Amino acid sequence: MDCFRKRHQIVFNELCGESSDVNSETIEEWVAKLPSIIQEHEPEHTANADETGLFFRVLPNKSLCLKGEKCSGGKLCKEGLTVFIYGFMSGEMEKTLVIGKTAKPRCFRNLDIWTLPVQ
Repeated sequence: MDCFRKRHQIVFNELCGESSDVNSETIEEWVAKLPSIIQEHEPEHTANADETGLFFRVLPNKSLCLKGEKCSGGKLCKEGLTVFIYGFMSGEMEKTLVIGKTAKPRCFRNLDIWTLPVQ
């Protein structure tokens, strides 16, 4: 399959994506500043957290197309949940926090949601 793909110049392209990037000077400043900030705190008191979107009805964002051909997709479904993940420098992870639209979604009607490893 790989030889066929190369012979016919079929590539795996991203349909849509972000074009902006992070300022490298800002990264270098924080990499230099971070060790002095962290050394004042114990590893079990130092945490890192981030939120991300969990889109459960979205189509793939990559597709096969001919080399040089513009690859564009339609409007993506944005239905999903916001997930907040955090852990400590010591390696301990906390329960994932899920921010949804309803207290008990219909897809969980036959399930005890308190047994899931999320809040």
